[in-house]
Amino acid sequence: MPRYFFHMAQIGRQLSDEKGRETSSLSAAHEHALHMIHKTMSYLVAEETDGWMVNIANASGRVELTVLFPKRCVGYRNPAELKRSLGPTSAP
Repeated sequence: MPRYFFHMAQIGRQLSDEKGRETSSLSAAHEHALHMIHKTMSYLVAEETDGWMVNIANASGRVELTVLFPKRCVGYRNPAELKRSLGPTSAP
């Protein structure tokens, strides 16, 4: 399983993830980042997270995906619930 690192960042600063986490895929890493964002936002007001993001990097340090914090986080309890609220996605 690939190991991804979840660096929380804002312009000019970064909180680096030194341990990382093994996930089954980049999609699973994305879901983990959504969970991190949700958990972080439950402790902070939306204004404190403006401009923040989670950079998901592979083991060689290359950022493969960036997940932005929303302006406000209302009405969902976990990443799966957020995904359901977005509705089905169409595959090409």
